[in-house]
Amino acid sequence: MGLELPLMATMLAQHQQAAVLARTVFADAPEEHWLRELRTCLFHELLLRGVDPDEFPALRPSGLHPLSWLPDRRRPLETEPDFTRHSVHGSSSGVKSGLPGHGRMDPPTPRPSGRSPLINSVTVDEHELIVTAAEGNWGYAEAWVFRPDQPIAPAQVPDLLPTLPMECVADLGPAGRYEIAARPVGDIWSLLFATASMGGFYNSGRYGAWGRLQAWRSLAGLCGLPFHASAGEVEHLAEQYTWFHFQTDSEFFHNDGDDYGIAALSPDGLRLAVLAATDTD
Repeated sequence: MGLELPLMATMLAQHQQAAVLARTVFADAPEEHWLRELRTCLFHELLLRGVDPDEFPALRPSGLHPLSWLPDRRRPLETEPDFTRHSVHGSSSGVKSGLPGHGRMDPPTPRPSGRSPLINSVTVDEHELIVTAAEGNWGYAEAWVFRPDQPIAPAQVPDLLPTLPMECVADLGPAGRYEIAARPVGDIWSLLFATASMGGFYNSGRYGAWGRLQAWRSLAGLCGLPFHASAGEVEHLAEQYTWFHFQTDSEFFHNDGDDYGIAALSPDGLRLAVLAATDTD
């Protein structure tokens, strides 16, 4: 039954008013009762939809739970959670992974064909954290981390990415389609949240509450923070990073679904992390 509770929570948040839910039996459930799990998911579902948690204290979860790591208020970077409509059979998919018209930094073609001497130094822990939003929700995801000896300027990133030793650009070529845009961290969070909460062709994702957690975890990994870092630490550092969203016609991105790449440049320019996700395995 536990696997059904996140979907039940998102359906209740979608179809019922918070005032009605606050008067239900959720508040009176025993600590180990499955309704406690439902209430925890429901709290985050409502919070993402703009409900003020102070207005309905009976819905606030208590006790230890993985979701308790999350902020108990919607944060400024959680700008536009993208929800699908859900039914008893699950949800439809459709992550909006297209690049916006603003912030574009597409380099001219043909691009230089040389390869960067930078080496991928991603650790197992970094990789696992970075791909959290896509892991199990989409077809396939990979992550890379580069640590240059000299700082990388944000303006250098669009030209640098196609030259890096990454599977997602390995066969791109000097004239292959490669589009990139600088984006605020809120747009990146929204993309990660949609990936985790909606899922792809293969499943219906983790829904709002757990999707929120997975989006934050991927953001932490892209910023180089460890698993035990607090949400406050993630938010503070993520707002200092420079964020890029890119797409290509390389073989890694089958372009049959909603494919994208994210690049994150540290404030000092000495760490560049990349997440590439495709909805085709």
